[in-house]
Amino acid sequence: MNNIFNIGRFGLLLKRQWVEFGKIYLISLFVVAGLLVAFYAFNIPSNENLPMFDNGRLRLQFRLPLFIILGFLFISIVSSGYYAVLGQKARSIIELMTPASTFEKFLAGVLFTGVLTIFCFILIFSVTDIMFMNYMEKTLTFPHFNDPVMGTFKSASIVSFYTEISKDNVFPYFYAVPFLVTSVFLLGSIYFNTFHYIKTAISVMVFISVLSYFTYKVGSWIHELYPVTGGGYHASKNNALTYILIGSILITLIFWITTYFRLKEKEA
Repeated sequence: MNNIFNIGRFGLLLKRQWVEFGKIYLISLFVVAGLLVAFYAFNIPSNENLPMFDNGRLRLQFRLPLFIILGFLFISIVSSGYYAVLGQKARSIIELMTPASTFEKFLAGVLFTGVLTIFCFILIFSVTDIMFMNYMEKTLTFPHFNDPVMGTFKSASIVSFYTEISKDNVFPYFYAVPFLVTSVFLLGSIYFNTFHYIKTAISVMVFISVLSYFTYKVGSWIHELYPVTGGGYHASKNNALTYILIGSILITLIFWITTYFRLKEKEA
């Protein structure tokens, strides 16, 4: 069992990887934080130009696109660079000779790219959002809205980003998508020897195009056989979201397993 996983050896591996990977990682975090602060500051509303309100809640429509685009770029770029050193013959020999098992090296990669990276981005985004949300609550004058339930007037408010996107109970179905993204680019970092990010991105676009076409054709065929009308719409929507969640988890596991065996091949 010690040949596969040893907690002491794994801890030393994490420390070594942080020395190699940590400086670039921290710089990336500062860049992301700077971009978030700059984007929020540029798009912050004023009393003369308040955005739309939805049931007494201030709508900041830029938050979701910013979260998706910047989050994708950050976690994919970090993941794409993790095993990039294995494409350089001189440095790859030193890396492969590190006294740790293949599983420990693979697990370290998953922790750095699939856990730490996602957690840090969500943390930075949340802190930035709450910081500017508190600032807007202190500086903006919110109008009052009629509450049809209570029969009274209440002041409009602004809610956090995660409260806003969780109101439709759709967001939890996409929890596995960030791990899917990191698993794809982590595999690309070890599969391609050069231009890891570009080659992986092109492969992803081709795969998504083929999958989208296949899904559209299958969906059209199923709809012709079993047309959905009336109340069946919501059931069909929930089934589709459930398939997205299950599919994301399965594909992520497949990519992680493929990465493990690809790393094993490199060491052989």
